[in-house]
Amino acid sequence: MEIVTNTALISINETLIVQVLSFLIFLFVINRLMFQPLRKTAAERNDRIQRMQQEIIDTETDAQRWTRELEKRKRAALKEADKMRAQIESAGGLEVDHILEQALAEISVHKKNARLKIDSQITQAKQHLAGESESLALFIMENVLDRRLPHESTP
Repeated sequence: MEIVTNTALISINETLIVQVLSFLIFLFVINRLMFQPLRKTAAERNDRIQRMQQEIIDTETDAQRWTRELEKRKRAALKEADKMRAQIESAGGLEVDHILEQALAEISVHKKNARLKIDSQITQAKQHLAGESESLALFIMENVLDRRLPHESTP
């Protein structure tokens, strides 16, 4: 056994070479078993993140395109609805005019019939009043003159 009398921190001898070789073998093994798989996994993760970001951008672009398309269709549908509403209102206005004309014609017919009926009733009332007034006049004359007057026979 050799007693070391040197108190230096590092001494260059065969143990240093063995330690350096052991360290290099350790680096080689750790690189193969740990660092390369980690780098590979990190690279795959970065690739996946980039693909996902590109998918997000593509999806946002598609969403914007679909939004524009939906707005375009919405405007077209609103135009068509306004057009249909105008047509329906126009048709409704024509129908209202037609119904109003029919109602006015019916009113005119009813008014004419009522006028004929009233005229007929007035004529009958005049005839009846004429007969009654003649009888009343004869009665008054008989009472004033205090005698009977000859009666005309009324049909």
